[in-house]
Amino acid sequence: MKLLFKKILLFLFAILLLILGILGVILPIMPGVIFLIPAIFILSLFFPKLNKKLNYYQNKYPKIRLATAGFEKKIKEWFGIKNDDHKN
Repeated sequence: MKLLFKKILLFLFAILLLILGILGVILPIMPGVIFLIPAIFILSLFFPKLNKKLNYYQNKYPKIRLATAGFEKKIKEWFGIKNDDHKN
């Protein structure tokens, strides 16, 4: 029950970041990329196709993997998500 609540909270947070990122792309006042990148990483935990695409680009561009490894680890650690939890 507690893990389910955390996953729902994480998903809603990712949707909020996605909306802010799209608004940031449209509005010149807000930077959109700052919100879109974390949203993509968080949503990749829930959508296997997005996760596969993200892994493809991380393998194609190793600097991306190095830059984002810490962020991914922290998100999984904060919300108690194991590596295989997002596949179910």
